[in-house]
Amino acid sequence: MKIALYIVSLLLSLLNLVAGLAVLIWQHTFSTGDTLQVITDFLFGVI
Repeated sequence: MKIALYIVSLLLSLLNLVAGLAVLIWQHTFSTGDTLQVITDFLFGVI
């Protein structure tokens, strides 16, 4: 039972991480064309 709960929470957190990355890329697509800036902002947002 604990393993199922752990797997569900892990999947939800991964989905949240992917959604956050997608939103960040979408915002920076219109504000800047610098790919390195997008990756840096994402890493600082996660950390």
